[in-house]
Amino acid sequence: MSPHFRKGPLSRAGFIGLLAFAAACHDDASAPSIPPRIAVVSGNNQEVRDGSPLGNPLAVRVTGTGGRPVGGIQVVWEVTRGAGEFYSFPDDQHVTPAVSVTGDDGVARIDFFPAVIGQTEVSASAPEVASAAATFYVNDRPKFEIVFGPFFDCTPFTDPSRFSLNNSNEMVSQVNVPTSLSYYHGLNNACTARVKTTSVPEGGEAFDTGILTPGEVFMFTPRVAGTWELTDVVNGGSGLLIVR
Repeated sequence: MSPHFRKGPLSRAGFIGLLAFAAACHDDASAPSIPPRIAVVSGNNQEVRDGSPLGNPLAVRVTGTGGRPVGGIQVVWEVTRGAGEFYSFPDDQHVTPAVSVTGDDGVARIDFFPAVIGQTEVSASAPEVASAAATFYVNDRPKFEIVFGPFFDCTPFTDPSRFSLNNSNEMVSQVNVPTSLSYYHGLNNACTARVKTTSVPEGGEAFDTGILTPGEVFMFTPRVAGTWELTDVVNGGSGLLIVR
């Protein structure tokens, strides 16, 4: 029997340990070296109407070398275009400056309320581990839009305007609440509309939007309850603004 080899449990365990060590060394050697980064997880490209809160929080994940999640990292949130306010998730407390911390899964979340009609851009950065920021886009649409008939064109009086997305031509708002009205953003840039009141309730104010191009917004704040009758003098079509 060779003096350099012994049978028995100890030799077997040692051999298995050697294999495990070799496998671990091989895994470490082959693990990809991914630079630290921050990336969007969820919440991008949400759409709301008239400054409503987003349906889901904005969420990013911070990862370190090898793509592993990094916990305990501060994430700084900023509005880089547009306007809005940040609230902690999930306890919904207003935060300024807007900072949240990653969990064990590397994810940090925050709630956001847009404050302007149109697109708002939000950046999330983690200066401790990543130089590039993650970017979110939030679209705040007007409460009401002037939309068109089945052909979606802007031929005068052959495809008249409608004044709400549910085809009822009735827009319902409240006294002293700013009411946004826009020309549908998806139309050809050559299309225009112009909405004027044809009758107003007692004590109410008439309005004329002037020429609107696709995506352009007109704001009106009704001061009394009642019904405004509207018409699009460019394309035809009429509707009602009912204020309660």
